Amino acid sequence: MENNDLKKWSLSMNDILKKIPSNIARAINEENQVYLQQLVKRSVRDLQQIARLDVNEANQLLLYISKIVLAKSIIPVSEVKASGTITTGCSSIDTVLKGGISLNGITEIYGESGVGKSQICLQLCLTVQTIINSDIQQKGAVYICTEDVFPSQRLHQLAKLLPLRITNFGTQLKLEDNVFIAHVADFKQLNICLDAKLPRLLKNRAIGLIIIDSIAGAFRSENENINYSERSLEFLTVASKLNKLGQKYEAAIVCINQVTDNITTGKSEACLGLAWKNLVSHRLYVCKLHNQIRKMEVIFSPYLKGNECHFTVKDTGVVNA
Repeated sequence: MENNDLKKWSLSMNDILKKIPSNIARAINEENQVYLQQLVKRSVRDLQQIARLDVNEANQLLLYISKIVLAKSIIPVSEVKASGTITTGCSSIDTVLKGGISLNGITEIYGESGVGKSQICLQLCLTVQTIINSDIQQKGAVYICTEDVFPSQRLHQLAKLLPLRITNFGTQLKLEDNVFIAHVADFKQLNICLDAKLPRLLKNRAIGLIIIDSIAGAFRSENENINYSERSLEFLTVASKLNKLGQKYEAAIVCINQVTDNITTGKSEACLGLAWKNLVSHRLYVCKLHNQIRKMEVIFSPYLKGNECHFTVKDTGVVNA
């Protein structure tokens, strides 16, 4: 494509915002280009459901988002960052995930209570510390709780026992001292955390992992008359800020999610519906089988097949079954 062709497509952001529905315009700005690149891959039907638009509005939105993304689609090779993973400390899970949790996009781990979601994330808080950055700094983790109190006793136990079977940890800091905890009660507090507190920490400390436990907990509502359009924009806000921070600081993003029963199908599915699902890059389902055996299954991912593996949880952490 010639430069003149690119210029024709490269509309200014103000031009774009004037031509799309106002409820979507509020959510699209220079700070969430990551989200736009995910959104442009969706169908018109998906856009209708995500943003509560009619067919014409959804087609219009897709057209203008495509122009934004296309205008930014040609970049120098030097600006392309290599992707990576964080080992989970469990070889069967790492095999299914091709090395571990991806540094690209948002990874969601969902399942019923007690299946091991938080256990996996606690272990990740320690295994991320096997990564050393270019300044020879040991990478740390941020754990954002939205419901329960952080399980500090379990982290303490893992910090003592995990190094007995995984030896390549950094030695600059005690493992527990490199895990930073935050508690938020709702979307407003989470948004403040992502806007101010978390960026300050990431600027001053080497952080390789950000966990939210659970994402559904930040969007609890006792109001039966939920404004789904407004809530979809809140999902978009959180996802775009997480993606931006993850890309800027090369940190993996993991969101634990709960399950809810689908009245129509009679099956359990991840909370928050399609509006949140479309913001997730990798969705992993965890469930219990028998004799304390758990199963992890890849539900969707850009590059992972729908494989599954078995694991169990012991005092020493998450291990092969």
